[in-house]
Amino acid sequence: MLIVDRFEGEYAVCEYKDEAFIHIRRSLISLDVREGDVLELTGRLFTVDKAATEFRRKLVFEKMSRLFSNGQNQET
Repeated sequence: MLIVDRFEGEYAVCEYKDEAFIHIRRSLISLDVREGDVLELTGRLFTVDKAATEFRRKLVFEKMSRLFSNGQNQET
């Protein structure tokens, strides 16, 4: 699994599941890719794996919601 961490010039810095990083030329990535998207290789082009990206975003949102709701409960 490759996750777009950030864009730097002509490259997308992507993270493997094992937390290793790889630089991929933007010319090899679909134009609609954003930071945080999960990539899949379709032919010679990396595209968004929409189901995996949505699943990941949902997990992150749930974790953040729990984190912030726990913080609010401790203050009151």
